[in-house]
Amino acid sequence: MRRRSDIARCQNNGAKIHCRHFLILFLASEQATSRLAIAVTTKLEKRATVRNIIKRRVREVFRSVRGSFAKPVDMVVIARREVQSCTFDDYKRELIGAWRGQGLLPKGKEL
Repeated sequence: MRRRSDIARCQNNGAKIHCRHFLILFLASEQATSRLAIAVTTKLEKRATVRNIIKRRVREVFRSVRGSFAKPVDMVVIARREVQSCTFDDYKRELIGAWRGQGLLPKGKEL
């Protein structure tokens, strides 16, 4: 998602998933495909390179399961401070687990 109005609509009207390293807001999409916005604040890390690594990892996990969502969703993923100590496998396990727990992804199927 690129437009501020789309992100605000998801933040104001969407459901929340609280995870250890992320806050995920999601809403059924009006588009044909699922979309993603990622927020990593400078409070979390001053260096842009570290913030960009976090965004790249979240984007890659989303890209790998994008076609598997039950219905198209708009999603905002907000990183929390503890995310810096995670590996890519931790990102994948936590995000996919959260999405499965809300019924956005099918359970039991290997992704």
